[in-house]
Order: sequence, then C-alpha cells, then structure tokens
Amino acid sequence: DFLRMSTEQALFRFEGAECRERWSLFSDAEYGGRSTSSLEQATSSTAVWSGRTEVEIDEENAAISTESGRRATKAGWCAMRADVSHDGWDLSDFHGIRMRLRPDDRRYILNIRTFGILGGEDVDIFQAIVPPAPTPGEWCELRMPFSAFHLTSRGYIQANQNRTMHLGNLRHIGLLLADHTTGDFQLELEEIEAFRFGEDEMARDGGVQEMLRNNEDMGYNAA
Repeated sequence: DFLRMSTEQALFRFEGAECRERWSLFSDAEYGGRSTSSLEQATSSTAVWSGRTEVEIDEENAAISTESGRRATKAGWCAMRADVSHDGWDLSDFHGIRMRLRPDDRRYILNIRTFGILGGEDVDIFQAIVPPAPTPGEWCELRMPFSAFHLTSRGYIQANQNRTMHLGNLRHIGLLLADHTTGDFQLELEEIEAFRFGEDEMARDGGVQEMLRNNEDMGYNAA
C-alpha cells in the first residue's frame, strides 16, 4: 500500500568507515580527567565503542570553569556524537528511536540535540537512559519512544519539561557514559533508526498504547 507510512527510517548503520567517521569522541580528558575511548569496526555490520572511565581527576591539570573560576572536580565520562544538522531528517511521523546493540552492564544515555526556538547556536538537549539488556553481552533490540527523552541542562533533568524535541530540526545524536564508575566498557552497535509501531501493535498491545499516550501527552502527535 503506497499510502502507508514507512515503519522505519535508517539513521545510522555501522557497516564501515563512512559511518564510523561521522562520530566524534569526547571524554573528561579534555578537562583533566583520564577517561579514554575508541570506535572500531567489529564486523562488516557492527562497530564497538569501548574504553575506560576513570573517576579520579588530575587536579593540577583540571580545567578551570569560566563561570565559577573553580577547577573541575568530577570525572569519569566518555561520549560519542554525530552531527546530523545537514541530513535533512524529519522524524515527526515516527514514534521513537530504535537501536540494535550489544551492551555490557554499564549505564548509557542516548542524547538528541535539536535546534532551539531561537535558532542559531541555541540548542535543546534531550536525554534518555538506555535500559539495561536482559542479559549483558547479548544482542538486543531497543525501542525508545520520544516521550522517554527529557529536556536537560548540563546533565540534569529540568523541572520544567515545557518543550518537545524539534524532530524536523535535529543537530546531534550521541551516546554518553557517565555512571560515576571506574572501569572498562564496551558497547557494540549495529544500527540506529527512527521507528513507528506497527498497526497491529497499536490496535492490540496495551503497552504500546500507553507509550503512544505518553508521546501524545508530551506533544509528539504522530498518528
């Protein structure tokens, strides 16, 4: 049926260097920390983001805040981020983000940055905690409705959740690991895509219907 909406839109498939090279890596090392990470091809269709987080910070080399004048005292995070501002994606007709991944038992966060209502450099940052896999180290498929994402500032959820993501005006998509833990991590990724629930699910699955109600309550009105 050519009138039926697509149930998915591929955003990233980790099938080679072209995809990997779109991602930039960040860590607390830029601010005096010792955490490091890398993104390497694992198979022909998957890539592994791995590294080590260290919560201790090098106090002598810690960055100084331009706002408070104090040296950084917290460390233990790594992040990867892709600029999607020129991809022309409009996810307004979708219900959320689907990922196929193989995580360990660490606590990851999926970030979506959208251009704010003021345009220019104004951005809104929305974050959703990636639920743990049923079995760490096993492949799983994760579907996160847009209502799972919360407006944040500097990593803190804002009390006033008075705006939704501008799904037709995305700037960055990224992953963050900042669980206040010293140790190794490994997250294997196959694909990230936007998804719609199937017609049968929407008609019969109570859990899906609840997620759609939550989406609607948050202002995401895809039919």
